[in-house]
Amino acid sequence: MQGRLDKQRERPGRIAVPSWEEVRRGLPDGYPASRPVRIKWSLVCLGYQPELAVGWSACTRAFGEEAKQDRVFEESLFWVVTRSLHCFY
Repeated sequence: MQGRLDKQRERPGRIAVPSWEEVRRGLPDGYPASRPVRIKWSLVCLGYQPELAVGWSACTRAFGEEAKQDRVFEESLFWVVTRSLHCFY
C-alpha cells in the first residue's frame, strides 16, 4: 500500500494547488477560516471556485448526516470514482 501511495504522490498535478493564504483571501464572508486547510482537494475547490465549494460542502455534509451510509463504503466509493477519473490525488 505504501508503494502505491508513493506512486500516487509522484504523479504530476494537472492544475496548481493554491496555498492556504491564497485561498483564505478569496473566501466568502462568514466562512470559518481560523484553521488552515491542508487537504489538496479542498484547497483547489476553495481556491478556484470558493462559492461553489462552500455550497457543495454543505450539501455533502447534509447528505452524510441524513443518509447514514456505511463509512467504509462511502470512502471506498469515493476512491474508486476519483481513481477512475485520474484525479490528481
